[in-house]
This record gives sequence, structure tokens and C-alpha cells, in this order.
Amino acid sequence: GVFADPIRLANKHTTLPSGVYNVDLNNVVVGDNALVSRSSLISNVVIGERACVLGCGEVTCSGS
Repeated sequence: GVFADPIRLANKHTTLPSGVYNVDLNNVVVGDNALVSRSSLISNVVIGERACVLGCGEVTCSGS
């Protein structure tokens, strides 16, 4: 993905830079200008454009 625009959080007063920080990824697609940070493991998922995944521990998907 491209990480050029900041992410505005739900409180509308806080912005953070988009990108991938402090997280282990396995078989993941990260959309443009998304923020993925402070999660221990994200596996087998697609994170959409401008999505925000912060401090979620483990996020995994399995099955067919």
C-alpha cells in the first residue's frame, strides 16, 4: 500500500500517520493509507484502504 495520508481517529481530534508499526504480519494485504500498529499478530486478512487497526492483540482468520 501507499502510506501518504494521516488517519483521523474516531474522536476527530487525533491524527496518526498511516503505515505499519510494531506488528507481526503473516499473509496480510494492507490497503492504501491504512494504519496497523501495536498488535502482536495479524494473519490471513485483508485490511482495507484507510482502515485503522490499533492494539488488537491477535487478529487471525482461518478456514476456506
